Amino acid sequence: EMYFIESGRARVVREMSSARALVLAELEAGDLFGEMSLLTGAPRSATVTALSELNLWILGQADFDELVTAYPNLALAVSRLLSERLRNTDERFLHESSAAYISPAAPVPAVQPEPEPVPIVPA
Repeated sequence: EMYFIESGRARVVREMSSARALVLAELEAGDLFGEMSLLTGAPRSATVTALSELNLWILGQADFDELVTAYPNLALAVSRLLSERLRNTDERFLHESSAAYISPAAPVPAVQPEPEPVPIVPA
């Protein structure tokens, strides 16, 4: 199922470990969630919690499939939304975790082998 928020606010959280969670997004009226599971059929990868009273519209798998058959660009639009969210999550995760990495003191030079001549025409 995919959920459309008519009114209210919600938070999307991904459990990273038993002691750590990553807030992926805060959603409000006009936003949607559940699209990843709807497109892939995989189990949900995050938990959505209401921050206020929510009014939702729910779109089930069968209805989504029917809409995509009638309006093929709908699947493309949802896929683009999903791609944008994944990119934003990746960028935020890299930014937040960059402090955990130590940069090397100096780059290690790569050893370059001597090129071997290759004949262009058979000898």
